Amino acid sequence: MQKIVIDFVNVVATTCLRKQIDLENMATKLPNAELNTSKFPGIILKIKNPRATALIFSSGALICTGTQSVLQARQTTNKVIEMLSNAGYNGSAARIRIENIVVSVNYGRQINLDKCARVLPRCMYEPEQFPAVFYRMGNPIATTLIYKTGKLVCTGLNTEKKIILAITTMERQLLEKQLFV
Repeated sequence: MQKIVIDFVNVVATTCLRKQIDLENMATKLPNAELNTSKFPGIILKIKNPRATALIFSSGALICTGTQSVLQARQTTNKVIEMLSNAGYNGSAARIRIENIVVSVNYGRQINLDKCARVLPRCMYEPEQFPAVFYRMGNPIATTLIYKTGKLVCTGLNTEKKIILAITTMERQLLEKQLFV
């Protein structure tokens, strides 16, 4: 097996603020905050550095998405909590959880998608509708998109250890089942 570069595309972190939030009031105090409850039931807060989006709900639920590492996701979530505190929120937050990590890899070799669809379990391939094989891995549990070019997008994992396991397991399956062209 060759060395594979794993690119982090998106990391989603969540926490729960232990107090309800007055969205109308908070939206006026936070820079780059959007609140239109007829379209979305929370504040959409754009963060510039690192580029991310935070979703803040009146229940206290906080979702941070768009970062490209676990560390960035945690730091950005803490930054949003600090911004809320500076804007008048005086509660605490639960532990930050990483909910989902989306990664992409390039195996550097083409993959036979027709054969993938025949030999891999739990997969779907409809080339007229989408140019990739949709594959549900069993261990670790993840969803992958496998492209003819040798690229793969993997989602549904929440630790770097699980990501490495998924990517190496996928490569081993591609090799063992002779799916590389």
